[in-house]
Amino acid sequence: MAKDVKDYGIIKYWRDSYGFIAPDGGDSDVFFHLSQILGDNEPKRGLRVSYFVAPDKRYPDKLAAHDVTVLE
Repeated sequence: MAKDVKDYGIIKYWRDSYGFIAPDGGDSDVFFHLSQILGDNEPKRGLRVSYFVAPDKRYPDKLAAHDVTVLE
């Protein structure tokens, strides 16, 4: 997972306003917040998504997904 490279995965966990994505490559799960979902799609466990990884705005030493797009 590298910054500015689109990654793909499955929403592994979702709760209220945040969740975790299991990347296709088998890397560590990636945190994401509801505010990073593009479009009107409701995030749900098991959906395939594309996303970019960058340092989290609140915790710059941690990575988070942004521009998350639900593909299914």
